Amino acid sequence: MPSTDLRQLAKQERQTRAYLKNVEEFLSNYQEERDRDSVEFRIKRLDEIFEKFCDVRLQIELLTDDHVAEKAMDDDEQSNALLDETQLKNARIYREFENQYIHLKKALSKKCESQRATTSAQHTAAIEVTQQSRTKYPELRLPTFSGKLSEWINFRDTFKSLIHDSHQLNAMDKFNYLRASLKDEALFQINQVQVIAANYTLAWSILETKYENHKLIAQEHLRALFNVSPMRCESFQGLNTLTTTFKIHLQQLEKLGERTENWSTLLAFMLSQKLDDDTFRHWETHYNSKNIPSYNAMIEFLDNH
Repeated sequence: MPSTDLRQLAKQERQTRAYLKNVEEFLSNYQEERDRDSVEFRIKRLDEIFEKFCDVRLQIELLTDDHVAEKAMDDDEQSNALLDETQLKNARIYREFENQYIHLKKALSKKCESQRATTSAQHTAAIEVTQQSRTKYPELRLPTFSGKLSEWINFRDTFKSLIHDSHQLNAMDKFNYLRASLKDEALFQINQVQVIAANYTLAWSILETKYENHKLIAQEHLRALFNVSPMRCESFQGLNTLTTTFKIHLQQLEKLGERTENWSTLLAFMLSQKLDDDTFRHWETHYNSKNIPSYNAMIEFLDNH
Protein backbone atom coordinates (compact mmCIF):
# COMPACT_ATOMS: atom_id res chain seq x y z
CA MET A 1 0.00 0.00 0.00
CA PRO A 2 1.40 3.46 -0.79
CA SER A 3 1.83 4.66 2.80
CA THR A 4 2.88 8.12 1.64
CA ASP A 5 -0.48 8.66 -0.02
CA LEU A 6 -2.31 7.49 3.09
CA ARG A 7 -0.31 9.84 5.33
CA GLN A 8 -1.07 12.77 3.04
CA LEU A 9 -4.76 11.92 3.03
CA ALA A 10 -4.81 11.56 6.81
CA LYS A 11 -3.22 15.00 7.12
CA GLN A 12 -5.86 16.50 4.82
CA GLU A 13 -8.58 14.87 6.91
CA ARG A 14 -7.11 16.39 10.09
CA GLN A 15 -7.19 19.79 8.40
CA THR A 16 -10.90 19.45 7.69
CA ARG A 17 -11.52 18.56 11.35
CA ALA A 18 -9.43 21.55 12.43
CA TYR A 19 -11.67 23.86 10.39
CA LEU A 20 -14.73 22.53 12.22
CA LYS A 21 -13.03 23.41 15.52
CA ASN A 22 -12.34 26.92 14.16
CA VAL A 23 -16.03 27.33 13.36
CA GLU A 24 -16.96 26.15 16.85
CA GLU A 25 -14.64 28.77 18.37
CA PHE A 26 -16.05 31.43 16.03
CA LEU A 27 -19.60 30.66 17.20
CA SER A 28 -18.68 30.54 20.88
CA ASN A 29 -16.95 33.97 20.64
CA TYR A 30 -19.43 35.49 18.16
CA GLN A 31 -20.02 39.24 18.35
CA GLU A 32 -22.60 40.55 15.88
CA GLU A 33 -21.05 43.95 15.16
CA ARG A 34 -17.63 42.42 14.59
CA ASP A 35 -18.42 39.09 12.95
CA ARG A 36 -21.72 39.40 11.07
CA ASP A 37 -20.10 40.16 7.71
CA SER A 38 -18.15 36.88 7.74
CA VAL A 39 -21.02 34.47 8.50
CA GLU A 40 -22.09 33.83 4.90
CA PHE A 41 -18.47 33.29 3.89
CA ARG A 42 -18.03 30.73 6.68
CA ILE A 43 -21.15 28.85 5.57
CA LYS A 44 -19.79 28.64 2.02
CA ARG A 45 -16.38 27.57 3.31
CA LEU A 46 -18.00 24.97 5.59
CA ASP A 47 -19.75 23.40 2.58
CA GLU A 48 -16.44 23.27 0.72
CA ILE A 49 -14.75 21.60 3.71
CA PHE A 50 -17.50 18.97 3.91
CA GLU A 51 -17.08 18.17 0.22
CA LYS A 52 -13.33 17.89 0.68
CA PHE A 53 -13.77 15.59 3.71
CA CYS A 54 -16.06 13.28 1.71
CA ASP A 55 -13.53 13.09 -1.11
CA VAL A 56 -10.55 12.47 1.19
CA ARG A 57 -12.46 9.89 3.28
CA LEU A 58 -13.42 7.96 0.13
CA GLN A 59 -9.79 7.77 -0.93
CA ILE A 60 -8.72 6.66 2.57
CA GLU A 61 -11.38 3.94 2.64
CA LEU A 62 -10.34 2.63 -0.76
CA LEU A 63 -6.70 2.40 0.32
CA THR A 64 -7.64 0.86 3.68
CA ASP A 65 -9.90 -1.76 2.09
CA ASP A 66 -7.08 -2.79 -0.24
CA HIS A 67 -4.72 -3.08 2.72
CA VAL A 68 -7.14 -5.27 4.70
CA ALA A 69 -7.73 -7.48 1.70
CA GLU A 70 -3.95 -8.01 1.26
CA LYS A 71 -3.44 -8.97 4.94
CA ALA A 72 -6.21 -11.59 4.91
CA MET A 73 -5.78 -12.83 1.35
CA ASP A 74 -5.60 -16.52 2.35
CA ASP A 75 -8.36 -16.45 4.99
CA ASP A 76 -11.80 -15.49 3.66
CA GLU A 77 -13.41 -15.60 7.10
CA GLN A 78 -10.80 -13.30 8.63
CA SER A 79 -10.95 -11.03 5.59
CA ASN A 80 -14.71 -10.62 5.86
CA ALA A 81 -14.48 -9.89 9.60
CA LEU A 82 -11.78 -7.27 9.07
CA LEU A 83 -13.68 -5.68 6.23
CA ASP A 84 -16.86 -5.52 8.33
CA GLU A 85 -14.97 -3.94 11.21
CA THR A 86 -13.31 -1.43 8.90
CA GLN A 87 -16.61 -0.49 7.26
CA LEU A 88 -18.24 0.04 10.66
CA LYS A 89 -15.35 2.27 11.69
CA ASN A 90 -15.52 4.26 8.44
CA ALA A 91 -19.29 4.70 8.80
CA ARG A 92 -18.85 5.97 12.37
CA ILE A 93 -16.18 8.48 11.30
CA TYR A 94 -18.33 9.76 8.46
CA ARG A 95 -21.44 9.96 10.65
CA GLU A 96 -19.64 11.91 13.40
CA PHE A 97 -18.20 14.40 10.93
CA GLU A 98 -21.52 14.83 9.12
CA ASN A 99 -23.40 15.41 12.39
CA GLN A 100 -20.88 18.03 13.45
CA TYR A 101 -21.07 19.71 10.03
CA ILE A 102 -24.89 19.84 10.12
CA HIS A 103 -24.87 21.21 13.69
CA LEU A 104 -22.42 23.99 12.77
CA LYS A 105 -24.21 24.89 9.54
CA LYS A 106 -27.54 25.20 11.36
CA ALA A 107 -25.93 27.47 13.96
CA LEU A 108 -24.36 29.68 11.26
CA SER A 109 -27.63 29.76 9.28
CA LYS A 110 -29.47 31.00 12.38
CA LYS A 111 -26.98 33.86 12.62
CA CYS A 112 -27.72 34.71 8.97
CA GLU A 113 -31.48 34.63 9.54
CA SER A 114 -31.11 36.86 12.58
CA GLN A 115 -29.07 39.37 10.56
CA ARG A 116 -31.64 39.38 7.72
CA ALA A 117 -34.45 39.93 10.21
CA THR A 118 -32.55 42.85 11.76
CA THR A 119 -31.82 44.38 8.35
CA SER A 120 -35.44 43.95 7.28
CA ALA A 121 -36.67 45.59 10.48
CA GLN A 122 -34.29 48.50 9.96
CA HIS A 123 -35.43 48.88 6.36
CA THR A 124 -39.10 48.81 7.39
CA ALA A 125 -38.44 51.37 10.11
CA ALA A 126 -36.62 53.57 7.60
CA ILE A 127 -39.57 53.40 5.21
CA GLU A 128 -42.00 54.26 8.00
CA VAL A 129 -39.89 57.20 9.11
CA THR A 130 -39.65 58.38 5.52
CA GLN A 131 -43.38 58.08 4.97
CA GLN A 132 -44.08 59.95 8.18
CA SER A 133 -41.57 62.67 7.41
CA ARG A 134 -42.81 63.15 3.85
CA THR A 135 -46.21 64.13 5.16
CA LYS A 136 -44.59 67.13 6.75
CA TYR A 137 -43.03 68.61 3.62
CA PRO A 138 -44.40 69.61 0.23
CA GLU A 139 -43.56 67.34 -2.69
CA LEU A 140 -40.45 68.56 -4.49
CA ARG A 141 -39.61 68.37 -8.18
CA LEU A 142 -36.25 66.72 -7.80
CA PRO A 143 -33.39 67.01 -10.30
CA THR A 144 -32.28 63.71 -11.81
CA PHE A 145 -28.80 62.41 -12.48
CA SER A 146 -27.83 59.29 -14.43
CA GLY A 147 -24.06 59.55 -14.15
CA LYS A 148 -23.34 61.70 -17.20
CA LEU A 149 -20.43 63.94 -16.25
CA SER A 150 -21.68 66.96 -18.19
CA GLU A 151 -24.84 66.95 -16.03
CA TRP A 152 -23.11 66.68 -12.64
CA ILE A 153 -22.59 70.39 -11.86
CA ASN A 154 -26.23 71.29 -12.51
CA PHE A 155 -27.46 68.32 -10.51
CA ARG A 156 -25.07 68.97 -7.63
CA ASP A 157 -26.01 72.65 -7.32
CA THR A 158 -29.76 72.07 -7.62
CA PHE A 159 -29.83 69.11 -5.23
CA LYS A 160 -27.73 70.94 -2.66
CA SER A 161 -29.97 74.01 -2.73
CA LEU A 162 -33.20 71.97 -2.47
CA ILE A 163 -32.19 69.06 -0.26
CA HIS A 164 -28.60 68.79 0.92
CA ASP A 165 -28.37 72.19 2.59
CA SER A 166 -31.94 72.17 3.92
CA HIS A 167 -32.29 72.51 7.71
CA GLN A 168 -35.90 71.26 7.61
CA LEU A 169 -35.04 67.78 6.35
CA ASN A 170 -33.35 65.12 8.46
CA ALA A 171 -30.64 62.79 7.14
CA MET A 172 -33.10 59.98 6.42
CA ASP A 173 -35.25 62.31 4.30
CA LYS A 174 -32.19 63.52 2.41
CA PHE A 175 -31.02 59.97 1.73
CA ASN A 176 -34.39 58.94 0.30
CA TYR A 177 -34.62 62.10 -1.81
CA LEU A 178 -31.10 61.37 -3.08
CA ARG A 179 -31.96 57.82 -4.13
CA ALA A 180 -35.14 59.08 -5.82
CA SER A 181 -33.03 61.56 -7.83
CA LEU A 182 -30.53 59.03 -9.15
CA LYS A 183 -30.81 56.46 -11.91
CA ASP A 184 -28.70 54.13 -14.03
CA GLU A 185 -24.95 54.28 -13.32
CA ALA A 186 -25.25 57.01 -10.67
CA LEU A 187 -27.73 54.96 -8.60
CA PHE A 188 -25.48 51.91 -8.95
CA GLN A 189 -22.68 53.81 -7.20
CA ILE A 190 -24.60 53.91 -3.89
CA ASN A 191 -26.75 50.78 -4.20
CA GLN A 192 -24.59 48.89 -1.70
CA VAL A 193 -24.91 51.60 0.98
CA GLN A 194 -27.47 50.63 3.61
CA VAL A 195 -30.37 53.09 3.67
CA ILE A 196 -30.10 54.50 7.18
CA ALA A 197 -29.76 58.08 8.33
CA ALA A 198 -26.14 57.66 9.41
CA ASN A 199 -25.12 56.67 5.86
CA TYR A 200 -26.45 59.72 3.99
CA THR A 201 -23.15 61.59 4.28
CA LEU A 202 -21.30 58.50 3.05
CA ALA A 203 -23.58 58.16 0.00
CA TRP A 204 -23.16 61.82 -0.93
CA SER A 205 -19.38 61.65 -0.52
CA ILE A 206 -19.27 58.59 -2.83
CA LEU A 207 -20.97 60.61 -5.55
CA GLU A 208 -18.70 63.61 -5.04
CA THR A 209 -15.60 61.40 -5.16
CA LYS A 210 -16.81 59.75 -8.37
CA TYR A 211 -18.10 62.76 -10.30
CA GLU A 212 -16.41 65.90 -8.88
CA ASN A 213 -13.64 65.67 -11.49
CA HIS A 214 -13.20 69.12 -13.04
CA LYS A 215 -10.76 67.96 -15.68
CA LEU A 216 -13.09 65.29 -17.08
CA ILE A 217 -16.16 67.53 -16.77
CA ALA A 218 -14.42 70.31 -18.72
CA GLN A 219 -13.42 67.80 -21.40
CA GLU A 220 -17.04 66.66 -21.71
CA HIS A 221 -18.29 70.22 -22.25
CA LEU A 222 -15.53 71.09 -24.70
CA ARG A 223 -16.18 67.89 -26.64
CA ALA A 224 -19.87 68.77 -26.78
CA LEU A 225 -19.04 72.22 -28.19
CA PHE A 226 -16.82 70.81 -30.91
CA ASN A 227 -19.35 68.11 -31.78
CA VAL A 228 -22.44 70.34 -32.11
CA SER A 229 -24.29 69.33 -35.27
CA PRO A 230 -24.20 72.09 -37.94
CA MET A 231 -27.45 73.58 -39.22
CA ARG A 232 -28.61 72.12 -42.54
CA CYS A 233 -31.00 74.88 -43.39
CA GLU A 234 -32.25 78.17 -41.99
CA SER A 235 -34.84 77.54 -39.26
CA PHE A 236 -35.83 78.98 -35.91
CA GLN A 237 -35.63 75.61 -34.16
CA GLY A 238 -32.19 74.76 -35.52
CA LEU A 239 -30.76 78.18 -34.68
CA ASN A 240 -32.26 78.16 -31.20
CA THR A 241 -30.83 74.70 -30.50
CA LEU A 242 -27.38 75.78 -31.71
CA THR A 243 -27.14 78.98 -29.66
CA THR A 244 -28.66 77.37 -26.54
CA THR A 245 -26.18 74.50 -26.72
CA PHE A 246 -23.24 76.92 -26.85
CA LYS A 247 -24.63 78.97 -23.95
CA ILE A 248 -25.26 75.94 -21.72
CA HIS A 249 -21.81 74.37 -22.13
CA LEU A 250 -19.99 77.69 -21.76
CA GLN A 251 -21.97 78.43 -18.60
CA GLN A 252 -20.90 75.08 -17.13
CA LEU A 253 -17.27 75.77 -18.04
CA GLU A 254 -17.51 79.14 -16.29
CA LYS A 255 -18.75 77.35 -13.16
CA LEU A 256 -15.53 75.34 -13.28
CA GLY A 257 -13.54 78.58 -13.24
CA GLU A 258 -12.76 78.80 -16.96
CA ARG A 259 -12.51 82.40 -18.25
CA THR A 260 -14.47 81.86 -21.44
CA GLU A 261 -14.58 85.59 -22.18
CA ASN A 262 -10.97 85.17 -23.34
CA TRP A 263 -12.06 82.65 -25.98
CA SER A 264 -14.17 85.13 -27.97
CA THR A 265 -12.41 84.84 -31.34
CA LEU A 266 -12.29 81.05 -31.22
CA LEU A 267 -15.92 80.75 -30.13
CA ALA A 268 -17.14 83.13 -32.81
CA PHE A 269 -15.31 81.12 -35.47
CA MET A 270 -16.62 77.79 -34.12
CA LEU A 271 -20.18 79.13 -34.05
CA SER A 272 -19.95 80.54 -37.57
CA GLN A 273 -18.87 77.12 -38.88
CA LYS A 274 -22.09 75.60 -37.53
CA LEU A 275 -24.41 78.03 -39.34
CA ASP A 276 -26.25 77.14 -42.51
CA ASP A 277 -25.35 79.13 -45.67
CA ASP A 278 -28.33 81.49 -45.51
CA THR A 279 -27.88 82.40 -41.85
CA PHE A 280 -24.14 82.84 -42.33
CA ARG A 281 -24.80 85.21 -45.27
CA HIS A 282 -27.18 87.25 -43.08
CA TRP A 283 -24.48 87.47 -40.43
CA GLU A 284 -21.83 88.55 -42.91
CA THR A 285 -24.16 91.24 -44.28
CA HIS A 286 -24.95 92.46 -40.79
CA TYR A 287 -21.33 92.55 -39.62
CA ASN A 288 -19.85 94.65 -42.39
CA SER A 289 -16.43 95.22 -40.86
CA LYS A 290 -12.84 94.09 -41.22
CA ASN A 291 -12.43 93.83 -37.45
CA ILE A 292 -12.56 90.44 -35.75
CA PRO A 293 -16.14 89.87 -34.59
CA SER A 294 -16.73 88.99 -30.95
CA TYR A 295 -18.63 85.92 -29.81
CA ASN A 296 -21.07 88.09 -27.82
CA ALA A 297 -21.84 90.21 -30.89
CA MET A 298 -22.56 87.11 -32.93
CA ILE A 299 -24.80 85.59 -30.22
CA GLU A 300 -26.73 88.86 -29.91
CA PHE A 301 -27.30 88.95 -33.67
CA LEU A 302 -28.39 85.31 -33.82
CA ASP A 303 -30.78 85.75 -30.88
CA ASN A 304 -32.42 88.70 -32.62
CA HIS A 305 -32.37 86.95 -35.99
